[in-house]
Amino acid sequence: MVYDAVIIGAGVIGSLVAYELSKIDIKTAVLEKENDVARGATAANSGIVHAGYDPVEGTNKALFNFEGSMLMEELCMKLRVPFKRNGSIVLAFGKHEDEILDELLKRGINNGVCGLEKITPDEALKLEPNISKDITSALNVPYGGIVCPYKLAIMAADVAAINGVEFIFNFEMNSAEKNDGVFKINGTDKIVHTRAIINCAGVYSGAVAKMADSKSNIEITARKGEYMLFDKTAGSLIEHTLFTVPTEEGKGVLVTPTVDGNLMIGPNSQQTDYDDTATSNKGLSAVKKAALRAVPNIPMRSIITSFAGLRATPDMIEHDFIVGFSKDEEDLYNIAGVESPGLTSAPAIAKKAAVDISKKYNFTEKKNYKEEHDFVYSYSEAESEERARKAKEDIRFGRVICRCENVTEGEIVEAIHAPIPATDLDAIKRRTRSQMGRCQGGFCGSKIIEILSRELKIKPEEVTKNGKKSYVIIS
Repeated sequence: MVYDAVIIGAGVIGSLVAYELSKIDIKTAVLEKENDVARGATAANSGIVHAGYDPVEGTNKALFNFEGSMLMEELCMKLRVPFKRNGSIVLAFGKHEDEILDELLKRGINNGVCGLEKITPDEALKLEPNISKDITSALNVPYGGIVCPYKLAIMAADVAAINGVEFIFNFEMNSAEKNDGVFKINGTDKIVHTRAIINCAGVYSGAVAKMADSKSNIEITARKGEYMLFDKTAGSLIEHTLFTVPTEEGKGVLVTPTVDGNLMIGPNSQQTDYDDTATSNKGLSAVKKAALRAVPNIPMRSIITSFAGLRATPDMIEHDFIVGFSKDEEDLYNIAGVESPGLTSAPAIAKKAAVDISKKYNFTEKKNYKEEHDFVYSYSEAESEERARKAKEDIRFGRVICRCENVTEGEIVEAIHAPIPATDLDAIKRRTRSQMGRCQGGFCGSKIIEILSRELKIKPEEVTKNGKKSYVIIS
C-alpha cells in the first residue's frame, strides 16, 4: 500500500500532526522507532505552556508560541487532557537581570502577549510568599500555563487511530529513496511507501531530512536537561511557574507545580549524544542549586525521582524552528529543530502542517470524523457516586492497584486495550499514573505485571519496562 502521508516520529508534535491529518480523507501512517507514543522529549518535558515573551520577534518560535498557547486550552478540553493556566513569574537578581526583564517585557508586548507586568519584589512575594527575598524585580506573566505533555500526545494519537491513522512502532528508519513520485522508506525489518514524508523526528530530524533529501543542510544538536520530581506533599509550595532570566543556553532552571499536583525543578542544559538520557550527580546538583536560589525552602527530602530529556537544537545562528516543505525535495515536510517552546507551539505547528499538506495535494475533509474518545476514566478524580457506579458495572473499577495515585485495575485494563495499546509498565504509567507516586511502583509494579501478562496473554517474564529487551522478571 502507498500512503498519502507518513509521519516520522510519535512525540507530541508527530501525534498532533496525526490528529490533524486524521480529519482529512487520506491514508496516513506514523512510524516510530520506539514501542509507544511519547517516548522521547515528550516524556521528559517541563510541561510548561509558555505565554510567548521570550522568542525573538518575527521568528517561527514567536509565531507558533503565541498561537499554540492560544489553542492549547480548547485542545486540552477536547482531548480531556489536564491543563491549568496557573501563570508564571520571571525572577531577576540584580541590575543586569532587571534590564533583561525590561527587554522581555517589550518583546512579549511585541509578540502580542497580554497581561505582562513588571512588578516589585514586594508584589512578587505577595503572589508567591516562598520565593527568595533577594530578588530585585519580577515579570508577572498571567497567561503562562502547565499541561501533561505525554498525555496530550497519547490522547491525540488515540483519536488519530480511531479515525484510521496507522501507527507502526519499533520502526527505525534507515534510508529513503524516491521513484516515480513515491518514497520507499526502509526500516530494520519493514518497508513503507508514501507520497509525502512529514519529518517530526526530534533530535533525529536532521538525519531523517538527509535520508529523504540528499541536499538537506539541517543539522541538529542534542541538549540534555535534567529534572527532579517531588512528592505531592511539596506540590502546594508554589502556585505559579517560576523562572530565572533566560540565558543563551535556554530559559534556565525553573520551579513549577505540575497539573497532577507534584513539584518539579529543572532543567539544566548541556550538549550530549542523541541517546544520552542519563542523569548525573553534577547535573542534578546544579539544578538543585539554581532552584534553591529562586525558592530557598524547597523540601529536598521529598524528591521521589529524577530524569533527563533531550531537546533538538538547530545548528543555526537564530536557533529558529524549521517548519515547511524542503526547497530541494517538494514532498518532504520538515518540522525540525523544535526545542523550547516546542510543546506550547505543537498545536499551531500541527495545524499549519495539515493545512499545507492539504493545499499541496488537494486533500479534502473527512466526512465521518470522530472527535470523541471513550477510554478515559479516572478513579482519583471521580466523585463517590461515579466510583460506586463504575464498580457496580465492573468490579475491576473498585479494585485499587496503585495506592499512591489511586489507580484501579479497570483503568489499567482500559489502557491496555486503548486505540494505542499500553503494552509495558512505562506505557501504563504514562496513561494511568500508576507507579508515579511516592513508592515509584514498588508496591503496585508486581500487580501491574500480572495484569499485563493476563491481558496480553504472555508470560510474566515477557513483560517489559519499556519495550525491546527491558524485561523486569528474570526467568
